[in-house]
Amino acid sequence: MSPERALWSAVINQAIIDALAPATDIESRRAHLSAVRWFRHPGRDFRLACACAGVDPDAVSAKVTAALSDPAKARDLIARMYAGGGHGRSALVNDVRGARKRNTA
Repeated sequence: MSPERALWSAVINQAIIDALAPATDIESRRAHLSAVRWFRHPGRDFRLACACAGVDPDAVSAKVTAALSDPAKARDLIARMYAGGGHGRSALVNDVRGARKRNTA
């Protein structure tokens, strides 16, 4: 993965964490609300971040939005992100990237 893709994947990963993790103070609550809006109403910035990370913005938005309404999915997604050994590569971003490769093959 190129350094640029890794950077944008990390941006998306942090937004996933902000959207799905419990907010414990006012600052994390602001980050949470901003991230939820980013995934539920994907605009130009979201689409650009996904393009730079090499993932399908509609698939990312759909998976995170589904996790937002299902606590079990949210826990699973966060657990899978952290199970990657801290390489900055989210299970979601990798899943979406893999699906994109399979669909174009």
